[in-house]
Amino acid sequence: MKTKKAPLFLSMALAASLMAVPAQAAVTAPGDGETPVTIKAEATTFSVTVPTAIPLTVKADGNVEVPSGLKIVNESAGKVKVSAITATDGTWTLVDYNNGDRANLAKDKVDAKKLGLSLTAGGSAVTSTGSSALTTVDSAKWVMEGKGTGTTNELPITVGAIATAVSQAATFDGDQAAAKVVFTLAWDN
Repeated sequence: MKTKKAPLFLSMALAASLMAVPAQAAVTAPGDGETPVTIKAEATTFSVTVPTAIPLTVKADGNVEVPSGLKIVNESAGKVKVSAITATDGTWTLVDYNNGDRANLAKDKVDAKKLGLSLTAGGSAVTSTGSSALTTVDSAKWVMEGKGTGTTNELPITVGAIATAVSQAATFDGDQAAAKVVFTLAWDN
């Protein structure tokens, strides 16, 4: 038995084409005709790149060399903010950054492994105040525009650090990282 598939395909194609045509509104008398604007919106992709490491070097004189060029980059279409920053002790203990004054740390024993940290962006600093504690983020200042807006979608970060002296050269990274910083990001609504 032969079946006729052509009429079925034609009727399906006609039905599909009718779905794509917007409905028409008729104005039957002089005056206004209202036409709604409809939108089918897809959620934008949230894509932000944060630094993979904050490399510090404790120099022989006890001063800390900090990195330059650290930044957070917003690759999303919309405005994004850093809503929180947390830090946890690693193999070192976080202490009060003390405005960058290491006088208190200079009194500690060598190899005490204490670290004070400051991160500044948009003129707003977040500093360590003690073990695993940071000051609150001013999320109005830690903001990046969306990509393609004609303004910068990058947020430069300035790092400050103080640390106790060490008796031997060593590297503290990976599982032995001195501390860990977590950036919490959100849409800037």
